[in-house]
Amino acid sequence: MTSITKPWSGIYRIVTGRDKRAAPQTTLKPKDGTQTTNLQQTIQHVQQALTPEDNQQDDTELQKNFRALAQEDIDTDDKTFTVKELRTWY
Repeated sequence: MTSITKPWSGIYRIVTGRDKRAAPQTTLKPKDGTQTTNLQQTIQHVQQALTPEDNQQDDTELQKNFRALAQEDIDTDDKTFTVKELRTWY
């Protein structure tokens, strides 16, 4: 930790290798058993794992119901705003 009285202490610890912070993980082991070898591959693997392809053929019944509900119009009694109304609010 750096303080007002010792502003260079943090930099000194880093330069001398005395900063014991853990390095970020840059490799992962995907399900196929291989390992990512660099940060770019690791980022791509995480992105693919968190955002899988949206394939409707693989949907469960619950997902199929959600898709159907999302396609339906929502019945509300909201009215369209007029330009005059918007100008009075802002």
